[in-house]
Amino acid sequence: MLSQGVEDYKTKDFDFASQVKLPICLNVQNKDYKAISNFVGTPSSKYKLETEIKKLESGKGLININEPKMIELRQWWKTKEDENI
Repeated sequence: MLSQGVEDYKTKDFDFASQVKLPICLNVQNKDYKAISNFVGTPSSKYKLETEIKKLESGKGLININEPKMIELRQWWKTKEDENI
């Protein structure tokens, strides 16, 4: 599932984010700490999550396994294109 905002996953009747086993937050429009922490999980350090949220940009994703951290995303079509060069 993809969306422009993490709040799209929580509706009155069902919380879709609760079914995601490994949530990755992309460069969403609303960088609200509470909304993102509800999606990726409560971090051990609020400061660390807030710092990582500020780093969100195109091609990056935010995960929270042991602690919040940024990962680089590689789009399949771009990777395949690079291999053919």
